[in-house]
Formats: sequence, structure tokens, C-alpha cells
Amino acid sequence: MKETVILFGLATQIVALLVLLALSRSITSMEVLPWMVVIEVVWSVYFVVTERWHDKLARKAMLTV
Repeated sequence: MKETVILFGLATQIVALLVLLALSRSITSMEVLPWMVVIEVVWSVYFVVTERWHDKLARKAMLTV
């Protein structure tokens, strides 16, 4: 599961980078870096929130059995 999430996060970053490059041919690495950081932070927050949500659901399911 975690390997899939990591690969999906990496793929998201690559796609975002390609979109940024397509939008601007004269883009520099210093302009790409903040966007990559933003994407990584958003993805990390999403992963942490969904993992905690899944843990809560799993605990609730164990209590009801």
C-alpha cells in the first residue's frame, strides 16, 4: 500500500512538472522547486489524513465484530 502511495506521489510530481514545462518554455529550476515542494507537502498531508481515517475505520470495524 505505502509503495503504491509513494509511486503515485512521484507520478503526480512528474506530471505537475511536465505541465509547468508545457505552460512556460522559459521556466527555470528555481521556479519549479517551490511548486515541487508545494505538491509534496499537499500529497503528504493527504496521505497522513487518509491513513489516519483508514486506521479509525479499521478500529471501528474491529470493535463491531
